Amino acid sequence: MADQSQATSQIQDGSLSNMLRYQSALPMANGRLAMLLFLSTELMFFTAILGAYIVLRLPIQDVWPSQHVVHVDVWIGVLNTFILLASCVSLSLAKRKALNDALAASKFWLIVTIVLGIAFLAIKGFEYKTKFQHGIYPSGSKSLIHETADQDYLSASVAEIRQITTDLESTVGTGEDEERLERLNLIRSGVIEWTQHKVGKSSDRSVRQQAIEVMAHQIKPLSNNDQTSIYLDNEVAEVNSAKDQLQTQLDQANQKLTESQSRLRELSKQKETNPTVEDEFAEESRFAEVLTEKIGDIRKEMLPLKNRIEAVDVLKAAEEGINESEGVLLPMVIPGGKTWANTYFLLTGFHLLHLVVGLGVLLGWLFVRFGKSRVHLLNNFSLYWHFVDFVWLVIFVIIYLT
Repeated sequence: MADQSQATSQIQDGSLSNMLRYQSALPMANGRLAMLLFLSTELMFFTAILGAYIVLRLPIQDVWPSQHVVHVDVWIGVLNTFILLASCVSLSLAKRKALNDALAASKFWLIVTIVLGIAFLAIKGFEYKTKFQHGIYPSGSKSLIHETADQDYLSASVAEIRQITTDLESTVGTGEDEERLERLNLIRSGVIEWTQHKVGKSSDRSVRQQAIEVMAHQIKPLSNNDQTSIYLDNEVAEVNSAKDQLQTQLDQANQKLTESQSRLRELSKQKETNPTVEDEFAEESRFAEVLTEKIGDIRKEMLPLKNRIEAVDVLKAAEEGINESEGVLLPMVIPGGKTWANTYFLLTGFHLLHLVVGLGVLLGWLFVRFGKSRVHLLNNFSLYWHFVDFVWLVIFVIIYLT
């Protein structure tokens, strides 16, 4: 009874009510709580697209494009990583100066953070430009990536080389341009149209497939391929043999034509005194015409053989392939290339978008006087900036280092 009366007394004097006063479940400012809730949704978003990248990559890991093939420079990734880490340091220094009411110093470090962010954007823009210059786009009409060496790839290559040579013919004006046009016409005849002709006349599916694969390797080699070298050496030997046979036929036809022309000159002289040779002259003239036509056909048949041999010899020295050696954009066969391009631009593009948003906020804050009373704004924003940096570290590892 004594304890109960004591408790009643405490309630009456208000001491117990002070003990039961409401305590916040999350002892933090509303702004920081809102930023953490926002970043939790961003974390789920990036987890989803990073997970999609991994799920898409794992089944085709064996054919996933190497960094060299898709023009990924590890050192550029390292430089951008260093820049973002440095921007995190500069933002932390801006917070520290604001906490000490050093307004000018705080703004200086904010400007440093903005400059570093812009530098990241500029380098990433250079990376994108490099991809575009090599025909690497997300899936769409501009993309030159084909997953397999098939008939569609061959048709696209034929159409593209014809367009390139036609455009160059309309603008050629200097000796250098003429030389380049001559090389491209050699590639057109000796590589692409040669493959088109070989595929068209063969009924063997394996022969057609191998011919297109060899052409794809000549346009953009993915690696050193001994099988392709052996194929080309054997083909050149066959082409040389066929060319020699045609040359023999051409020599024989030229010899016969020379004899026929000599005979025609003799008959032409005889016609003046002996009209009976008129029929013989007409028959010999027809024979000469047939020989002339045959010589023209043989030369036409020899031209693609000659071009093929010359093209193979020229491209043996071009280890990087036609696209690199000639500075053209012909369709490329890169297994897994479309998936790589789509995921690369998806991941880096969304990260870039978040960085642009952060820079927009920082640029707006250049007009705000940050001191101790407003340092909480920088504290909250730094969570976002560090999150963007963390996402980049993950992207850097999975794209540049694996």
